[in-house]
Parts: sequence; C-alpha cells; structure tokens
Amino acid sequence: MHKLLTASILAFCVIVVATNAQGQEREITGKVTARETGAPLPNANILIKGTTRGTASDADGNFRLTIPTAGTTLVVSYIGYAS
Repeated sequence: MHKLLTASILAFCVIVVATNAQGQEREITGKVTARETGAPLPNANILIKGTTRGTASDADGNFRLTIPTAGTTLVVSYIGYAS
C-alpha cells in the first residue's frame, strides 16, 4: 500500500534547453523533488526508457541529460518512491 501512495509523490520537471545543428539530439535539464514537501531528491536515477542511458540528480535534485529525439520517455526512480 505504501508504494501506491508514494507513486504520486515524485514531481518531475523537464525543460528543453538546446538542440544540435541536425535537430536530432536534445539536451534537457530538470529537477526531481518530493511532491508533498518540494524537497529535492539527490541521487535519483533518470533513465531513457528502453535504453541503458541516463544520469543521476545532484545534491539539489538537478540533472542534465542528452536525449536522442523529441518524444523520448524518461523514467525516474528513487529508493522509497514508485517510478
């Protein structure tokens, strides 16, 4: 039951900040926070769904990641929270 309640706790914000000359890859930045408190979640895992590419959030919950194309799905996971 705890996992069901925590599924809505992760808040995830993504902003497209740059594209390369071909418009293929995009760099995105974001911040992972707890929805209930707004506290940053350091060392959260951010993965590109269906790949092994990803990154982890820093001490303030911030991250930066290059994704292959628009429409890419990211999966965020953190111990004690549902993905």
